[in-house]
Amino acid sequence: MVRAEDKLEGGYRLHRILRMRLATYLMEIAIIIGVSLFMLDVMGASINPLYVPVDSFIYFAVLMLFVIGLEAFFFRLLEIRYVKSNSKKYLIAKKTIKRSFLIMLVAALVVMLIWTPFLPNYITEQTEHQGNVVGGMYEFYTKDHIGLTYVNQVEISSNAPVEVYIVSKENYENFYLTGTGTLDDISVFSGSITGAGSHLLWETDAIPHNLYYIVVDNEGNQSATVHYTIRMHMSDTFVFYIPLISMLFIIFNAGAIAYLIPIKNKYKEGSIYT
Repeated sequence: MVRAEDKLEGGYRLHRILRMRLATYLMEIAIIIGVSLFMLDVMGASINPLYVPVDSFIYFAVLMLFVIGLEAFFFRLLEIRYVKSNSKKYLIAKKTIKRSFLIMLVAALVVMLIWTPFLPNYITEQTEHQGNVVGGMYEFYTKDHIGLTYVNQVEISSNAPVEVYIVSKENYENFYLTGTGTLDDISVFSGSITGAGSHLLWETDAIPHNLYYIVVDNEGNQSATVHYTIRMHMSDTFVFYIPLISMLFIIFNAGAIAYLIPIKNKYKEGSIYT
């Protein structure tokens, strides 16, 4: 049943357009949720320990929002075409232009924050952590809880000669503790510190989320103080793709505004909303 207001504002065609728009949005939101949950499962999301890798689906989700934006503009044009009131046509065009300006502003802020040094440098400074290795071992995760930053440097220094190993929790427990492998065999990084003034630096690209250990063999020197500094870096794919998709939002909405301004001006005269 078509409501009386729908008949007045454009009849059956407009009513079908509005129903189609709602159905399309609901389907696409379901797709976003479904794909996001699937990617979270594939990437090893967990509650304990908390790990929700946003980087596994955020690019798809934002790209789908861009597609929804394209469709929203198309549906708005259909509304303007089939609605009967010139005042309503003017109001739809005016609201769509304002919305496009807001989207452009948000997208521009995202581009500036990510592609300028401020945000990456700030995150690097805030996520850096350091301290002393206590009990011959220190553990750390290679990614943060939402997967947007990862460890790219581990610097280790000591005031006395020590051997240092960086090894995953699985390899440490499955091989070293069972006596089926040595630290030299299972470590992703190892080295010797000769004493005060020397240090080790492990630099790595983004690696899968995992728990790693810094294991120290002080070679019988119980007075050794081993200091670590762990530095994080923003995900390179996040830094590249999110601003790129944001640029698509800016370009498309700028074009939408340019297209709608003549339409708004056409129906402005005599509109009760001016």
